[in-house]
Amino acid sequence: MMIAIIFVLAAIPLGVFTSGGMPTYRIIVPAVILMQLYLIRCFRNVQMLMILTLYLQIYFLYLVPYFYFGIELSQYSEFQNPVYFGKIAFLFYLFYTGLVCSACKPFNPSRIALCRLIRITTPRYKQVLYLLFLFVALGLVLRQGQNVLTAEVDSYGVYIENLDNTNSLPLFYILFLMIGHYVIADWRWRKLLTVVLIVMLTGYCVTRGFRMILAPTGLLIFMLFVDQRIRTRTVLLLFGLGFVALILVNSLKMSLSFSLDGMFSEGQHDYIVAHHADNLYVAAAGMGMLDSGSIAFFDRVLLNLGFLAETIIPPGTLPDALKYPHLITHTVSTGGGGLFVMGAYLMWGYVGICIFGFLLGEFVRRTYQYRKPLLAIICAILMVFAPRWISYDFHIILRFSFLAFVIYLLLCPPRKFS
Repeated sequence: MMIAIIFVLAAIPLGVFTSGGMPTYRIIVPAVILMQLYLIRCFRNVQMLMILTLYLQIYFLYLVPYFYFGIELSQYSEFQNPVYFGKIAFLFYLFYTGLVCSACKPFNPSRIALCRLIRITTPRYKQVLYLLFLFVALGLVLRQGQNVLTAEVDSYGVYIENLDNTNSLPLFYILFLMIGHYVIADWRWRKLLTVVLIVMLTGYCVTRGFRMILAPTGLLIFMLFVDQRIRTRTVLLLFGLGFVALILVNSLKMSLSFSLDGMFSEGQHDYIVAHHADNLYVAAAGMGMLDSGSIAFFDRVLLNLGFLAETIIPPGTLPDALKYPHLITHTVSTGGGGLFVMGAYLMWGYVGICIFGFLLGEFVRRTYQYRKPLLAIICAILMVFAPRWISYDFHIILRFSFLAFVIYLLLCPPRKFS
């Protein structure tokens, strides 16, 4: 409790000084790293949440070469402003502070795995129909995109074509597969079919260069087969190996040799243009647009409306003014991605980011406490798709949760809720 109070109280002067343009990163950077180490200890019984914080920490650590070594993030220069990046560092601080506040109470003292909290009881004919649906949907997924490993021309060009010509079905398929694992009643068939489908999906991600689909797939594997079966140090090791695997997939799509510089900077040596750096630059562009008045109060209200609307309305049908990061990336020149901390700040302000971190931690803690299947499914969505909503589509925390709720209703009528 005392640690949380200290970080909360420190946020007030840090916010004032950061908004004034002072170099508060000298305090914020070590503070966030210390909070990460503290949360590893607090979340040792909730390994999925621990991985979520570690994944977010990777983005934060890309600020270190910017602040301490003067290396610019992204190839764009318009918003390379230390004041903007200082404010982004403070957003990380606020989110971590919220998580630290939620960690005042113990998480999952019984050390039960998240996958054991999910139960779906449905008639056999629904099991058969859902299994057929999984195979048909996988066939549709595998038909999308071209193989970047066997491309006769520039593999990066093929990768860009894959992004342009591939819809969101591969991402949705991970959700369908996660639920499908529990639809199959026989545990032997369940494991066999899940492994087969995951292997095929993993091969698809690697051959198309889709890192941001491979990451949730890896987390799904961890949740179903590894969670709470290994020690914390092993989790940290596996996370490191997983991060390296994502870097290698990136190198394959970029047609690069596996040199250290190439893998981390995508072929550039004077500035970092990796995916993580682009995400940070998009956030800096958002700060710059706020500073110039390009994003006004009414625009932030519209983002809240769009955030709710994307729960049931396809994002492609909504105007850019209702969507983050489109409000930024379709207005100024930036790379890809959109960090959720910036989206949360635009919608809810400084206090909202801290509250969101606290509510996320509280929801996960209460999921283990109450052990309700529907809560566990939503919690699994937040954990498995963390790489996606952290760095690209913040709205999927509502959209996928709503879709999972609908699927659960179809498979388990209300009288079978437990």
